[in-house]
Amino acid sequence: MRLYLLFVLAFLNAAAAVAARSPLYALAAALFLAAAAHSIHSSRR
Repeated sequence: MRLYLLFVLAFLNAAAAVAARSPLYALAAALFLAAAAHSIHSSRR
């Protein structure tokens, strides 16, 4: 359930980055997505 919330948050981050057209914000959202994917992968082990 928490992972789903994490992905929703990341999606909202990306949507806000597109709306603001801010490359720095988009990069931050991408880094957040990468960190979330890494945490999910490590927790699945």
